Amino acid sequence: MPMPYGRELHEIGGRRRGSWICSPPVSGFMFPRDDGERSWIKERLALTHPASFSYVYRLEASNVGLDGSVNSLQLVHYGEESTLVDWSFELDPVQGAQEETIIDYLAFLYKSCIYRIEGAIDRASKKEQEPWT
Repeated sequence: MPMPYGRELHEIGGRRRGSWICSPPVSGFMFPRDDGERSWIKERLALTHPASFSYVYRLEASNVGLDGSVNSLQLVHYGEESTLVDWSFELDPVQGAQEETIIDYLAFLYKSCIYRIEGAIDRASKKEQEPWT
C-alpha cells in the first residue's frame, strides 16, 4: 500500500547507496534570522533505504547553526490518508551550552519552520477553494 505524501527514495547521481553525496545548498526564509536575510543550508546525503522510506543526512554548513548534526528521517504509514515523519538528529556537544538552551533553540527553530509550512498549506487550500472568475 503506498503511503500518502511518500515518494520513493532513489540513489542520487548513480552513486552507490551509502556514499556521501553533496546536495546543492538550499536557501529561503524557512528558518528565522535576526537580520532578515535568507537562511541557507548545505547537506550531504549519507544513506537511503527505499524499502523503509528512510534516509540519513549530515548538515555540512549553514547560517542557522546545527552544523555537523546528523539527521535521520523515516516515513511511516500512519493510517488512511496519513504519513508520520519519524525524525531524529545527533548533535556534537556544544562547549558551554546547556541541554535546556539547545532544546529551546531547536523548538523555536522548528516551530517557526512548521508555522511557515502550515501558512503555505492554508494559503494553497484557500486558493483552491476560490471560485473561477
